[in-house]
Amino acid sequence: MSARRYDDPVVPALGGLPSAQPSTASVSLPHEIKDLNHDEKDGSSAEGGYSDKDVINIGSKSRGVIEMDALQARMNTRWRIVIYLFFMFVSYSLSLDQSTATVYLNYAVSKGFKLHSLQASVTVVTSIFSAMAPTPIAKFADYFGRVYAEIGCLVLYTVGQAVMASAKGIVQFSAGSAIHTLGISGMFMLQNIIIADISSLRNRYWWLVAPSVPQVFNSFLGANVAESMLGYGNESTSWRWGIAMFCILISPITTPIIITL
Repeated sequence: MSARRYDDPVVPALGGLPSAQPSTASVSLPHEIKDLNHDEKDGSSAEGGYSDKDVINIGSKSRGVIEMDALQARMNTRWRIVIYLFFMFVSYSLSLDQSTATVYLNYAVSKGFKLHSLQASVTVVTSIFSAMAPTPIAKFADYFGRVYAEIGCLVLYTVGQAVMASAKGIVQFSAGSAIHTLGISGMFMLQNIIIADISSLRNRYWWLVAPSVPQVFNSFLGANVAESMLGYGNESTSWRWGIAMFCILISPITTPIIITL
C-alpha cells in the first residue's frame, strides 16, 4: 500500500469515521509548515537564531546621541579628565548654592520682605518646578543636542538668580526661584547624561560619583559661607549678594564644558 499524502482526501470508513492510517505513513507537509522551523530564504531560525545576513532595524538615533558619539570618537583621555574636573567644580558650586539657598530664603522672606508666613509657599513652588524639570529638559537635550540644553539651563540658572537677587517683593522672588530651580535641576541632570555619554560602561559609575564627592564638604561649609555673607553689611539686604555671588560664579566654570562639547 502506498503511503497517503497530506493533501489526499480523507476516505470515510465504516460508521462515518475516518480510517486510521498506519504509524509508518509518511506525510508531506505544506511549504508553509516546513518553513516554520527554518526559513530557507534568510537562514533565520524560529527558535531565536539569526544568520549573518539578518538586518535588525532599531530606529534612527537622535541628534544628541549622534553628536555625543562623534565627540567620544575624537576625545582622548586628557580631554575627558578636563571635562570631569570642570564637572566637579560645577557640581561643587551648585551644591554650595543649594546649601546656602535655604538660609538666604529665610532672611529674604523674614527681614527683606517681612512676609515670613509665605516661606512655605515659595518652597512648594520650588519643589513643583524641581519635579517637573527633568523630563522636558532631557527631551530637549535628546532632540537639539547636549550643548544647547546646557546653554539653556545655564541661562535659566543665571536669570533666576538675577531675578531673586534683585526682587522687590515675594512674587518676584518666587518667580526667580522657580526659574533658578529649572536651571539647576537641568544642569545636574545633564551632568550625568554627558558623563554617561563620554565614559565607558566599565568605569561609568565611578565617573558619575566623582563630581558629587566634594558636595560632602558643603554640609559643613555652607552655613559658614552664608554666615559670612550675611554678616557683611545690613542683614536685610546682604542676602542679595549671597545669591548674586553664584550668578557670577557659575558661568565662567561652565563655559569650558560648553566649548569642549
